[in-house]
Amino acid sequence: MVWFARVKNSVQYSTAFDCKPETWALRKKLHEEANLPLIPGTTAMPGFAPPELFVQSAIHRTPKKVFPDMINLGSFCGVSDRFRAVLEEFELGLHQFSEPVDVRYKDGRPSEMIYYNFNPRVHLFNTLIIEQSTAHKAISQYTNKLILEPDYRDSVLVADEALIQGHHFWVAPDYYGCWFVSDALKKRLDAIKLKNIEYSKVLVGRR
Repeated sequence: MVWFARVKNSVQYSTAFDCKPETWALRKKLHEEANLPLIPGTTAMPGFAPPELFVQSAIHRTPKKVFPDMINLGSFCGVSDRFRAVLEEFELGLHQFSEPVDVRYKDGRPSEMIYYNFNPRVHLFNTLIIEQSTAHKAISQYTNKLILEPDYRDSVLVADEALIQGHHFWVAPDYYGCWFVSDALKKRLDAIKLKNIEYSKVLVGRR
């Protein structure tokens, strides 16, 4: 079994931060120059992201008591040092983290946790078995291929065992850049009570 992972309260922790520098326009330009489709909501890019794409500071627009482990930092997801430590137990050196980001509350107080821009660098194509999954099927406007559309309700997703074997955290570029995690990694993240991430079960099968 594996898991489809997503950030909870994405609106609350994405539009609520003033991030500097603003990097989305630059990221779009780089994707266009590389002839890579930039899918809205995708928080990963192939290879190493240039440092100028990373947010260096962020301040919350409204009063908050405590920030969660996952926040949106413009072009990338911001993740806590707790998340990074657990992920690197499983996949040390595979993913890209920026220098620490200066994240602050509205009143100027620094956040209790250390945050990094996170660029997951393991991109696995064709991992979901379309014929065995019940999510809505559509032709991608970006690749012109048949894909499954993200459905956060009761759809059944089936991953190809042969293609995901040995991986613990990966991005499915042909599933709108969504995140997937192994059962072993999820158990470790659950053990530290990671905040602001939720999961949906993904079955494992064979073509």
